[in-house]
Amino acid sequence: MAMPTAEEHGSQTDKEFHRKVAAECFNRAWDYLEQKNRSLDDDQMMLNLAHASRYHWSLIGKPWNFTAGDWQISRVYAALNQSDLALGSAKKALETCQKTQSLGTSHLCI
Repeated sequence: MAMPTAEEHGSQTDKEFHRKVAAECFNRAWDYLEQKNRSLDDDQMMLNLAHASRYHWSLIGKPWNFTAGDWQISRVYAALNQSDLALGSAKKALETCQKTQSLGTSHLCI
């Protein structure tokens, strides 16, 4: 099932809401990534935040946002020693970059 585009999704208020939540979740996930001694609850929250950020960007973002989200998810999975999932997200980031001909952060994942 394809995600709705920004135009299909809703009002400017909805778009601003999704942008703010996506950015906040991304930043909070990054804070957890930088944390030295995470608990299991911290690890779960970090993973949830990274996925939530990517979800909200999928509704209103641009390819750069998708790439950054997939890149962050890859980093989170790597931090959780989930190499297969980390590689899968990294490949998704690279695929988005190749489709849009912008090789931003995707090579950092792989």
